[in-house]
Amino acid sequence: MDDLLYDVYKAYRAGLLGWAEAETPLKEAGFPELLQQRLESRIPESKRLTLRTIWDANKSGLKAARQGELEEAAELFQQSRNTIEAPETAVEVALLGLSSLEAAQAYLDYRYRDYQGAQDRVFRAMDADLELELNYDYRVLQLHRIQAAHNFMRVHLRSKRPAQAMRLGGAIIGYLEGQRRDLPIHHTWNRTNLTFSNTLLSTMIAQIAKEAALALFDLELEEGWIPFYEGLNHNPRTREDDEVVHGKIQDWIVLRQARAEGDHEAYLRALAHFLAQTPQNVSSIWYATLVDFLEYCAEQPGVMAAQITKVLTADAKKWPHLHPHLKQRLNLPVAGHELVTAQKPGVGAY
Repeated sequence: MDDLLYDVYKAYRAGLLGWAEAETPLKEAGFPELLQQRLESRIPESKRLTLRTIWDANKSGLKAARQGELEEAAELFQQSRNTIEAPETAVEVALLGLSSLEAAQAYLDYRYRDYQGAQDRVFRAMDADLELELNYDYRVLQLHRIQAAHNFMRVHLRSKRPAQAMRLGGAIIGYLEGQRRDLPIHHTWNRTNLTFSNTLLSTMIAQIAKEAALALFDLELEEGWIPFYEGLNHNPRTREDDEVVHGKIQDWIVLRQARAEGDHEAYLRALAHFLAQTPQNVSSIWYATLVDFLEYCAEQPGVMAAQITKVLTADAKKWPHLHPHLKQRLNLPVAGHELVTAQKPGVGAY
């Protein structure tokens, strides 16, 4: 066992070194750019100006709601709705505006603690997205629906429904990876329409895995990892190994499952493989996995485990880009602005 523990330590050092030497990847088009490209190919400039007016009001309303200016937010959202419902507004433009409006106004309902109202609005936003997908060929808006599902995961976590949140998080990753046919929320999903770059899909996968990895520290297996893993593999479809979208996250899933099953050898071997890869683009997951390993070592007998615990505890004070919740876990000082930056609204919009 000591040899495996030392292999993990060496992999950790190699991963950090590789991160320092890694080149910054080229930026690819994200959701906003892809949506803009679709708009420009379908909607004349004059009608795009109307849509821009709607979107600007929605953006300003969401900003006001986040700042606690709830009455101002409600007024801005009503302005947006008036434009959407005006007779001269084209149906396609109205649907695009409604998708944005309902998603943004859901956050206002959330601030008023009207959780059912917020949920209903997100579903209406998803309905508008789906109509645009099916009738106007806006395949890119399936990404918006997936983001809405991700926001439901966040709401479940904050509403003390961890098993529901983790099962949904696993399902979204499974869907993005092609491991399952659909999602357990909304309807009419079509995985074959997600013909976007692996970089874009990987970013979405990493965001969800990050939140799951941080949440796992405070959850028992029955309300954390087990429902996550069930969601990941429910209703599976055939997928070849070479079709993996995010290899690092798949490796993380393998090691977490071995940890949950109590297979120490399989866990340590999978952990060494994962840590040897650079933390680039998955730093919070990489660090969370490392912190979990540190806690694992603290529970193991023997000199090697004790030495690794001591070294990692000292190294943690110098780890770059460490998430504030992990700093708290390690009893390291956390600045107030770090916690504020780390918080995300339970319901949001692109």
